[in-house]
Parts: sequence; structure tokens; C-alpha cells
Amino acid sequence: MYKRIFICAAIIFAFGVIGYLLYTNYEIVPSKIPFLPSHEVRQNSYYALERWLIDTGHSPHVQSFFYPEALERIEEKTVVVLSTAANWRDADIYLIPWIEKGKSLVINLTNINTYDNDVSTENDLLKFILGLGISVGTTPNYYTYTDDSSPSFHWRVKFIIEDDKEYFTINDIHGNVRLVEIPIGEGTLTLIGQPIFLENQNIKKEPNARLAWRLTGARSSEDNMDILFVRYTGDNFSKPLLGTLIQRGNLLPVIIGALLLIIFGFWMVIPVFGLVSEEKQRTSRPIKERFTAEISFLKKYKGLYYYLRDTEQNSNYSYNDIINKIRSEYDETNKSKC
Repeated sequence: MYKRIFICAAIIFAFGVIGYLLYTNYEIVPSKIPFLPSHEVRQNSYYALERWLIDTGHSPHVQSFFYPEALERIEEKTVVVLSTAANWRDADIYLIPWIEKGKSLVINLTNINTYDNDVSTENDLLKFILGLGISVGTTPNYYTYTDDSSPSFHWRVKFIIEDDKEYFTINDIHGNVRLVEIPIGEGTLTLIGQPIFLENQNIKKEPNARLAWRLTGARSSEDNMDILFVRYTGDNFSKPLLGTLIQRGNLLPVIIGALLLIIFGFWMVIPVFGLVSEEKQRTSRPIKERFTAEISFLKKYKGLYYYLRDTEQNSNYSYNDIINKIRSEYDETNKSKC
């Protein structure tokens, strides 16, 4: 059996050497293999933007909820807030003084409950925006509003600005206002509808990347490179069961390796086939020979008395008869071996 184990190990080693030589001496043609997005990318629509800022020397921070009164304790100069991840009560009291100090606040209006061409004041944020001379409406979703030369804006949210307000705006190809930038003191307030130009699948487009950088990285000074993102972090979502196993494309090699391990394991232990298929079980030694060996062991280690005592109690023979019988059988066994 040991010989066959060595043969099996030698075969596996030989295949390993051959594979290594082929891998190191033959040209490997690179191929592009598509992988599904990671769990983190699927839960964070702005993952690419955050990684881009990190690679350019910035330090984006993320938190899951926001209160306007918390601005006094925020050290970041630029804050990007998802409107549904904040409580906007008393927004006018806290936002304006903070922005006047030279800070930049970007508010992404997502899932705002508005209707076509309707000025809605149903929540504190829309009331705050209306106080700046801006109302919020929506546009029909059956039009195309962007092209390759303009940033990508969602069709839903548009801004309607009063005539006496001269704010900087970015419009879609039909003239609908999709971004408003309002100077307040030394800082700026930026209002955007759903910012799909910041999302992972769209930021690679040049107009989207330019606008994303202008609203985030370009507004961070050299002494303050930090940026705060307020969005749902997705920490309550469960992690994939197999971790990065499927994401990295390693599942198939693991399955093949497990199957080979099972096959080799059965090959080595099951008598029907494999290494032990031709081996036969050895016949046991005669009972008399085993009994004599046990008596010799007990006699050598001074334990024969206890054995004989139990035997005498359970038989009709005396102590001396048992001793003489054991000795005679032991002598006969030794003589036969000689």
C-alpha cells in the first residue's frame, strides 16, 4: 500500500512540474473575463467617485444620516448630501450661516414627491429651496434630455427659477434646468436632481467626470482635502455567502479541486477499488497462541496473580493446577517454535 501511495504522489508531483514548465515557458495570451460587480459596488452607486477622490489625494468620509444643526461640528469644507438621508428641519437657520463661511453644500434631490410643473412645499427642504426663489417640478419621462456632449441628468427633477434670480445653471438639451449653483457669502449651495452623472456606470463619460470633479475635488483646498458624503451606507445588507470567491472567478477551480480530493480519498480507502483493492485481510493467530502470549506478558509485569485469581474463582481447578497447565502449554509452544 505504501508503495502505491508513493507512486500516486510521484504522479501528482510530475504533473505539477509539467504544469509549471508549461506556464513559465509558453506564452499566455491575456483574455478579458467579465466579472460581476462586487457587493460593495452594488450597494454604493458612488463607489467609483469615492475611489477617484482617494486616488487624487482626497479623503472622502461617509455617514448615513445628516442634521443641519450638525454642520457646526463638521470639519469638512465640502459636503454632499442625499436629500432622503437627512432631516431638513430648521434648514434655513443652520445652512445659510455655514455656507457663508466659504463652505460648499451639494444637495441631491432624490425621490422628491413632486408632480409635473407643480410647486410642492410639502417638506422642509422644498420650503427652504422655495425661499431662495426656486421651485421644484418634474418633466415627462418619455423624452431624451441628454446627449454625448452634456452631463447625464435624470429626467425627473427640474428647477424653476424666478425671473429676478441670476443663478448659475446647467440645462439639458431641451432647456430644462437640472443644476442650480447659488453663491451665498463666500460659499456656494448647489442643487441637483437625481445625480446620475456621479454614479458608477456614468462617471467614465467625460462631461460627467468634469462636472463631478468641479463639485467635489476642485472645491477642496490644499489644507482641507476632506469631503463628506451623506448617503445610505448599506451596512445592514448581508455579505455574500462565499465572500470574494465568486467575485474573483475562483469558484470553478475550487469545485474541481474538491472533486479531485474526494476521488483520491475514495481511491485510497475503499477496498472495492484503488490502493487496497488487491489486499486481503490477514488470518488471525490461533487462540492458544494469543492466550500464551497474554500470559507471558502478565507474568513479566507481575500481573499473573490477579488473572489466576479470577480464573480460579470461575473454574473447578486449583491455583497450582492452573499454573502447571499454563506452564506446560507455554513450554510446548516454545518447543514447537524451536
